[in-house]
Amino acid sequence: MRHLAVVSCYFINNYGSVLQAFATEQYLQSAGADCQTVSVERLKPFLWKKKKEYYCKNKTDFSLLASKIPQIQLRLSEKINYKGLKTKSEQRIASFDAFRERFCLTECQPASTDELNKLSEQFDTVVLGGDQLWRPDNLYPQFYTLEWVRDGVRKVSLATSFGVRELDGASARHAAEFLPTFSAISVRETNGCDLVKSVCGAAAQVICDPVFLLSASQWAAVADASVCPKEPYVFCYFLGKDRQKAAAVRRYCEKNGLKAVAVGNIDRVSRLPRGAVACNASPEQFLALIQNASAVFTDSFHCMAFSVLFRKRFGVFRRAGNGKKSTDSRLLSFLDNANLREHLIQPGDVVGEEIERHLAFSQDLTELEESIAQAKRFIDRNIFEKENILG
Repeated sequence: MRHLAVVSCYFINNYGSVLQAFATEQYLQSAGADCQTVSVERLKPFLWKKKKEYYCKNKTDFSLLASKIPQIQLRLSEKINYKGLKTKSEQRIASFDAFRERFCLTECQPASTDELNKLSEQFDTVVLGGDQLWRPDNLYPQFYTLEWVRDGVRKVSLATSFGVRELDGASARHAAEFLPTFSAISVRETNGCDLVKSVCGAAAQVICDPVFLLSASQWAAVADASVCPKEPYVFCYFLGKDRQKAAAVRRYCEKNGLKAVAVGNIDRVSRLPRGAVACNASPEQFLALIQNASAVFTDSFHCMAFSVLFRKRFGVFRRAGNGKKSTDSRLLSFLDNANLREHLIQPGDVVGEEIERHLAFSQDLTELEESIAQAKRFIDRNIFEKENILG
C-alpha cells in the first residue's frame, strides 16, 4: 500500500478548493492508497506572515492590489454586517467545516516547517494538487513548493495551477529552483506547461482537474438537493462583478419564464432578475443546484466543470482581463482541450440572441474522456509507480 500525503487548499471556503481536495483524496484512496491531507491550521500564522511580506514587497504592483479589492470589500461588508452578510458568511463557513469534518479532510497537523520536514519521511510520496497553488503570492511562503519535503521522498504535482499567464522575475527564479525537485509535474492548463518549460526546462503534462476523477454518479451521491426549487430554474455562480453578465441572465430568464438561483456574495447577485433567490449553499447543496438546474451561467472554473460532469446547458463568462495577472487561463485552456469553446460567452453576445447558441450541450466528450484517462494513467505511473503505463 502506498502512503501518501496530500497538500491542497482544502481549508479555503470556496466550492472549487474544497471539492477538488475531496476528489483527490477520494480517488487516491479508492485506488488503494493510505492517504492523509496535510492540515495548515497550526501553520496559518506562519503562512499569513510570509504572505504579508510578499504583499509589502510588491506594494507598487497595482494589478495585485486591484485583485484584492473584492476581498477587502467583502471583509468590510462582513464587519458592518451589510444586509446580514456577516451572519450569512458565518453560516457558510460552518457548512464548509461540516463538510471537511464529514470527509476527514484534515489529518496531519504540523505546527512548523521543521515538523513538516519530519512528517514527510512517513510517506512514500507527497502529492501537491490545487487551483492557483503556484500563483506568485502562494510561492513565497514555500509551503506549496514542497521545499520542506525530505530528500528521498517523491514529490508529484497533480493538476496544479499557476493561475496567471506569466511569472515575474523573482517568482520565475524561485520556480526554477523548486520545480526540478519534483519527480513528475502535471498541470491543468496548457499555459502551465509553457511556464514550467520556460523557467526550468522541465517537461510537464496537462491533465484534467481532479474533480473529473470522480463520476457524475459519485458526485450525485454527495449532493444535497434540499435547497433546490421545485420549479425549473437557472443557476448562477459569479466570482466577478459585471453588469453584462447579470443582463444576460436576466434576458435569458425573461425569455424562458425561469427564475434565477444564485450562490455568492450579496453584491454579486444584486443585479440579477427581480425575484432571484440568493442561496447560502453548502458544498453538497452547491453540487445539487448545478445538477438540477435547467441552465447554468458562471465565470467559475469549477462551476463550469460540474456543469460538464452533470451534462448541463451552460454558458461561461470571462472573469478577468487579458493581462499577465489574468486568472482565466485555466478556464480557457479547459474549454479548448475539451472542445467546448462554444460555451464561452463573449462580451458582444449579451446584447442579442447569440447567447442561446452558447448553452446547448454537446454529447461528444471524447476529448474530455481521453483527458480523464490520461490523468488516471499519470497517477498510476507517477504516484503508484506502476510499470508499463502508456500515455
